Amino acid sequence: MRKFWIREDELAARLRASRPAPREEFVNAVAARVRARSPGWRSSRVVFAMVALVVGLAVFGALGGFSQAANAVSQATGISNANNAGNDENGGQGNQGNQGTPSDDQYKGKTTICHRTGSSKNRWVLITVSNNAVPAHKAHGDTLPGPNGTCPGPPIP
Repeated sequence: MRKFWIREDELAARLRASRPAPREEFVNAVAARVRARSPGWRSSRVVFAMVALVVGLAVFGALGGFSQAANAVSQATGISNANNAGNDENGGQGNQGNQGTPSDDQYKGKTTICHRTGSSKNRWVLITVSNNAVPAHKAHGDTLPGPNGTCPGPPIP
């Protein structure tokens, strides 16, 4: 098969045309070896792969991997908590609802802010800090996130 991205020049064409052909005995010997090989090894590999896949999915499902993956996707996209954004006392995105998930407990009493880094390449970074640290960040010039989590946003009240 000729690769479409390789252009064949005149020298390559002459070399390809003048290359020696393999001897007939060699071709017959290789063909006989291939025919003599048992096709069972291929089917056993496929069976082994299928068994490994089924066992892996069973373990993944038994340990709750599917629900964890679905939960991670919904939290990453923000779909499940989009209506509760900005409900903490400082107007940030801390504790987004009382759904009893570990992430809700983790961010209880925290606020998401746009932190000024002082870097010329990456001037702002979105971080979540304790509500106790919000006044210090406000004095530093940090802001709240803008629409869709863009930085900088409105000033911290």
